[in-house]
Amino acid sequence: MLIAQKNKFVLDLFKMFDIPFEESDFNTTTVETQCEYWVEEYKHWARPDIQITIKNINVDNIYFIECKVDSDLNQYKKFDQIQLYEKIPNTKPEIRTLTKYDFSTTSSIFKEKHKVFWYQLFELFKQYNFQNDILIRNFLTFLEENNMGEKKLLVMKPGGLDNYYSLYSFLYENISDFAKRCNYSTVKFKDEEDSFGFDIYYKNPIVWIGCYRAQPDYIVVQSYIDSEELRNALPKTIKSEKYIIDPIHNVPIFAKKAIIDFLNVPTVKEQITIFKDWVNNSSINKILDISRDLAKKQIKHKI
Repeated sequence: MLIAQKNKFVLDLFKMFDIPFEESDFNTTTVETQCEYWVEEYKHWARPDIQITIKNINVDNIYFIECKVDSDLNQYKKFDQIQLYEKIPNTKPEIRTLTKYDFSTTSSIFKEKHKVFWYQLFELFKQYNFQNDILIRNFLTFLEENNMGEKKLLVMKPGGLDNYYSLYSFLYENISDFAKRCNYSTVKFKDEEDSFGFDIYYKNPIVWIGCYRAQPDYIVVQSYIDSEELRNALPKTIKSEKYIIDPIHNVPIFAKKAIIDFLNVPTVKEQITIFKDWVNNSSINKILDISRDLAKKQIKHKI
């Protein structure tokens, strides 16, 4: 519809997806959904959600966009969904994604810059005047209702964080992104009298990331696995903090991050980058995986 109208919004939209597009391409561009291809190398059907074809004199440039909301990329025995699309015959692999959460892929070709998130699409739509377009208005409402709308910036006021729910949303989105990148699909909110945060599950909760109400200025990481056993299994480069954040629980903190660090930057994107850098630099993925491996042993021992 927007392409047929030659709406200049499309120029910014394609730019977001890193798809080269000029005004002269409006007449030679088609968008199709659920095209089906047989990938002989993997003996499997591939059905990208969106196919964009930009016809040129010598060659057709084809881009596939895979859209996800709460689901992950499909994982097969020897390949994943991105790798499957990269083998679609008679096309040069140009894959883009549109997702709610971050994800990991074993593709060596796919680029991080080709990941687009629904909230970015929402923010782009809001920059244009679509008030008279009921379809787009309903679409934006749908994104907001499904937590895919505008991200809230964490802001500090004299009395503390301006909104508890902005912290809740920030933690949920970023912990979910982190968990999905590490191939853990279940993240659940846990609200207790002295703390609030999110459990990451392997059958049962294995790692908790959240804040203690006694010290709400820090995000901390703890494991449900026996602390001594976990510390003995961790590489020597990862050591739990030597302080206890709450003497009632008497459990070690394996990583912590001051919330003020997120407030020193002016954009949501920069705050998200700080969170990603923290979990990466703190090797929280290793803490998570080793906690899972120890949980497996405990489950097996019980059986």
